[in-house]
Amino acid sequence: MNKAYGRLLTELYDWRQKGDYDNIFDFDAKSVIPLFEPVYEMIQRIEEEIGIL
Repeated sequence: MNKAYGRLLTELYDWRQKGDYDNIFDFDAKSVIPLFEPVYEMIQRIEEEIGIL
């Protein structure tokens, strides 16, 4: 895997923590939609690595 996936996972984890534990934190489409494609690509790469595809 490349470093970009590591940074993406870190960002997603941080957002998950904020969503779960911060008192008031709301995600908006402007910040979430750009993550769809990189996340989809990362999932495809993981599936290739473990032999699902």
